[in-house]
Amino acid sequence: MKSIKAIIGDKVNVFRGKEEYMLEEFSNFIEENDPDIIVCPECDSFTFPYLVNRAKFIGLNFNIGREDYDNIEARKPYWAKGRISLDNIILGNDFNEFGVCGLVERSRFSLLPPTIAGRWTANRLNDSRVCFELMNRGYVIPEKRGNLEHVRKMSNLVERDKGAIILPPKIGLHENVAELDFESQFPNIIVKYGISYETVGLDGIEFREDAILPHVTKSVLERRLYFKRLRKNFPKESIEYRYCEQRQSSLKMILVTLYGTSGCCWNRFGNVLAFEEINRRSRELMVKSKNFVQEKGFEIVYADCDSLFIKREKSSREDYEALAKEVSSITGMPVALDHHYKFLALLPLKSDPSMEAQKHYYGITFDGEIVARGIEVRRHDTPKFVKEFQTKLIKTLFDYNSVEEVETLGYNRALKAIEDTIRELANDRIRLDDLTVYKILRKPLQEYESRLPYVSAAKQMEAKGLYIRPGNVIKYVYTDSDHHNPLCRIRPIQQNEKFNFDKTKYADMILETAKTILSIFGFNKQYYKLKFDTRWFK
Repeated sequence: MKSIKAIIGDKVNVFRGKEEYMLEEFSNFIEENDPDIIVCPECDSFTFPYLVNRAKFIGLNFNIGREDYDNIEARKPYWAKGRISLDNIILGNDFNEFGVCGLVERSRFSLLPPTIAGRWTANRLNDSRVCFELMNRGYVIPEKRGNLEHVRKMSNLVERDKGAIILPPKIGLHENVAELDFESQFPNIIVKYGISYETVGLDGIEFREDAILPHVTKSVLERRLYFKRLRKNFPKESIEYRYCEQRQSSLKMILVTLYGTSGCCWNRFGNVLAFEEINRRSRELMVKSKNFVQEKGFEIVYADCDSLFIKREKSSREDYEALAKEVSSITGMPVALDHHYKFLALLPLKSDPSMEAQKHYYGITFDGEIVARGIEVRRHDTPKFVKEFQTKLIKTLFDYNSVEEVETLGYNRALKAIEDTIRELANDRIRLDDLTVYKILRKPLQEYESRLPYVSAAKQMEAKGLYIRPGNVIKYVYTDSDHHNPLCRIRPIQQNEKFNFDKTKYADMILETAKTILSIFGFNKQYYKLKFDTRWFK
């Protein structure tokens, strides 16, 4: 053990020296600052057991909890008894993504201690809450989980076993587009129509005032919408906005799971007919909305489950907001203008440009906000440098007032931005940190059969004596992506390291992200790849 790093707020403390000194200083640090929550890598499976056992080996009385223990066994699984201890990676997500505020919402909803609420999946949190509500009503909780399927005719199955409606996007660049969004459509359907595990059968819905799923869903839905609207009162960079975002994100995940597992075999009370009924109601709402907006003279360029992307020449924001109110009135569901796009690009499949790609688009609103779905800038494993380039490319492309200007002036400026960016790579002007790829190890290293780049990086780290476990964030840089040995194609990045990176590989990443943005304008990646390889990398 070389060092122990502890962070409280903006203050970073690093303890170095002899092992006994580091452990003692760290223990004193915890006692002096007395934190309620401790977050660290693999707290239960590695960090805490390792520290405690090392302290025992050297004869040190080491305790980071608020209560003393007579022996090590008494500590398990509460290594820091009296405090909340959690992994920094929870169910594949960084703790900071939902933070303390999100943890509070998970605990509040499930009626579980934060230590448990932070470890359990959303489905288990839902199960905890539903069981609590039913026990309060005097019901006995079944041990068996989920009704897998009902015996019924094939014609009934074909009719009902469908998802929500998606209208394929009209590939290309669109101007003055409105995104009308059914706010929390599926939870609202559950509440409005009383859809629950016990109310839906083969003969239809038996409405009950005390139906359990609408009762649980309604409280979460109202609380989520409260924080979602409250955050609009604060600047995006403010701590208040972040707290609201953490809360509404955690509540959103709970709502998504309440709907998504309503017919799942892993749900103790799951009824597949309830899930199918929610989707049927959703399809009805979308068809009614589609017909209404088209009768009003609006063109639908894309529709995805609970959102309609529409446009009409010379329509203003006020026109779209008025339309949203009308759609809300005829459907009886809350509908809002989510985004008003100055320009919106709907993308094709990369593997087949003649086919539409669902949930793949980017655009800029009249307020200057970049909105993107399904492209590199949204991926967690895209290097920072590539994300920043793609964002810059979108802004450069859309810095004009008409489709014609975007397709000519904007496109030419975008090509110039590509050349400038690749020149930065060629001249070594990019920091290694900005080229680093981050991937989370999802399973034990020995279970990976393919030598994926992050697996190769993890194996190199393990060979150096580092402890590699599922949940670890693997950081690496491409150094020779064409090498015949996968272990030589990348290099795990350590603090303050400097080494040469594979310029050709990162130039290819830049061209690939440019292709995502510019393919609808006829961008030819292979032409520019050959051009840049010849000029700078050969």
